[in-house]
Amino acid sequence: MNQDFTPRKEFLRQTSHPLNSFALLTFSSSSLLRLYSFHPSVVTTLRRLLQHRKSASAYREDALNGYCEFTLVGKPWSNAKSVRSERLVVNIFAVILQHGYTLLSTLDYGRETDDRLALAFSKPLAAMPRSSASLSNHSSTSPFHRTSPQSPGQVSSSHTSLYVIPFAVSFASSTTMRVISPPLDSTPAILQAVRGSWPRGVISEKKVGDSAYEFKLRGYRCTSLGLAAPASVSSKLAQFLLVRVSRRYIRG
Repeated sequence: MNQDFTPRKEFLRQTSHPLNSFALLTFSSSSLLRLYSFHPSVVTTLRRLLQHRKSASAYREDALNGYCEFTLVGKPWSNAKSVRSERLVVNIFAVILQHGYTLLSTLDYGRETDDRLALAFSKPLAAMPRSSASLSNHSSTSPFHRTSPQSPGQVSSSHTSLYVIPFAVSFASSTTMRVISPPLDSTPAILQAVRGSWPRGVISEKKVGDSAYEFKLRGYRCTSLGLAAPASVSSKLAQFLLVRVSRRYIRG
């Protein structure tokens, strides 16, 4: 028998892919937050977080069909570029990511008429949900600044530990850029990366709230065409932030 025989690709055994569960998050109307098919621990943690921060005025659910809806205080989606609204979005993302979900993409098909944004998430079925009580205790005050080796959002291996702590960089206006909720231990590195990412420098900067920083940009607008086109600027900025900051979250 020829020991060098190699079967054709179509006859090779395919590596099995892990099964996933899928969930949907929507920002609707001026003040609604809807969750579909998320694990109950996500809903419990998010509910306690919003109650602690007095951000939700009402709640309803259909547990049989895996649906729940929060009515948020102050109509945050009517002014989505406000610091409060942006921080709220980051907080929501932090809770979901800490439970092992991965953001897939936005969805346009099948949206409700009042949905402003619909986001699809996935999670491997083999990943066991963490204790909702444990997560709620950590997230009741803030879903950020994890330090415990067993903290939520940490994916461990024998060599590295990755802390999933989201923060946001937003263009609040044509010449204004914000950093929302950067992790405490890496805030200086993130702010320095933002300062160095704009080609013509920063005119001024200020703190505009708890863990929120605002930069006034010099020169052409971030929405203008040319070298500073939004896609180009966002891409370069993201690269700077990933390179300069990620090392603080990957530890041998």
